[in-house]
Amino acid sequence: MVLMRDVRVDWGCDDPAEIESWGPGVRLLESRTLGEAPAAVRRRLSLELRLMSPVISRTRSGKAYRLNRFAVG
Repeated sequence: MVLMRDVRVDWGCDDPAEIESWGPGVRLLESRTLGEAPAAVRRRLSLELRLMSPVISRTRSGKAYRLNRFAVG
């Protein structure tokens, strides 16, 4: 089980599609909030995060934090 506590984020990106410019073969496949995460991802979250994710996703900061999936290569 992965606990997401005491996590420090030192970097952010307002538009994850910008990362595609880092090099050839880097492509954004999808970008979702925690509340929009696929069921397979949500099942791996702690019970606390699963219960809180719908509420977190409605807040300003919850909309800012996204799960981004990229294809590389």
